[in-house]
This record gives sequence, structure tokens and C-alpha cells, in this order.
Amino acid sequence: MKPKTYRMALFALVLFVALSCQSISNIQDQVEEVQTTAQMAATQAIGLVTQAGDLATQAVLLATQGAPLLETASAFATQNPGLETTLQALPTSLAGQGDAPADIPVVDKSTMTLYYATKDSVSYATTQDFQTVVNFYKEQMPVNGWSIGDGFSLETTDTCIYSYKKDNRTATVTINANADGKTYVVIAVFSQ
Repeated sequence: MKPKTYRMALFALVLFVALSCQSISNIQDQVEEVQTTAQMAATQAIGLVTQAGDLATQAVLLATQGAPLLETASAFATQNPGLETTLQALPTSLAGQGDAPADIPVVDKSTMTLYYATKDSVSYATTQDFQTVVNFYKEQMPVNGWSIGDGFSLETTDTCIYSYKKDNRTATVTINANADGKTYVVIAVFSQ
């Protein structure tokens, strides 16, 4: 082999080894970066799990404190008879507030203990029983031009949610039987 060829081969070999070492070093640096990132992510995940556990503990504490808080509120209301009278009068003072949209039916207002309406919502409490109110809306919404919509509907023993549509509007009727013996109705009307 000629000395010039020998030197070039040796130079190419040294260059190849140097470049290989550089590449290996870069790969090692990247692996270390990935390991550091993974460790940071694991630390953050552990922190989130710890926070979730703390929140669960706080929720349990709040739940167990619910009964004493209710007793305190009841005692406060008993010690302040004027407040109790004001709170009892509040539903009566709200009765008859606002006008429901003309095509949204409402039960007989004389049975309402609470009523509030705007141009696109109605909410009230009635002494009529749950099933009577459910039947009323199943009959009266179609009479007023509404048809069952494609939206969410739900029927349980004490809650019904119906979606109706008419022209470019939708109405969601929510009816709920409450433990106080009243039936609560909330209707929201949306333009599409």
C-alpha cells in the first residue's frame, strides 16, 4: 500500500471513530434528557394523586360536618323569627314575576308557590303532583306547536327532562318531584 493511500485510510478511520463517538455522546445526552423528563412527569403525577387524596379527605370532612351545619342553620332561624318570616314570605313575593313566552304553557297559577319567567325561561313550584304536571306538558306542548326534539330526554320516578322543538327554537322542560311535596318546573327556550 502506498504511504499516501495509507494516510488517507488512517485519516478516514480516525474521522469515522471521532464522528461515532460524537453520535454516541449525543444519543447519551438525549437519553438523559428523556429520563429527566420522565422523572419530572412521575413527580408531577405523584403530586396530583396526593392533591386528589387531599380533596377527597376534605370532601369527607365536609360531608360529615353537614349535619352540624344544618343544625346550626336551624338554630339560627329559630333564634331570629323575623328572618324565618321573611324567608317564608319570599316565595309569595316572587309569585307572578314576569311573563312566560306566549307558546310555553304553565299549570294553573293558583297552584303555584313560586313563579318567575323571562322571554326565554320559566321556573315555578306547584302544589300539583308530579305525574299531573308531567301529563300536562306531554299534552300541552304539542297543542302549542312544539314537537318532541332530538335532544336529551330522561324519565325517572321523580324527574323528567324533555326536549322540544318549534321552528328555529328548542325548549328543555325539566320537572322534578321534591320531598317537600311540591313539583318544580324549569323551562329554558333557546334560539338555534
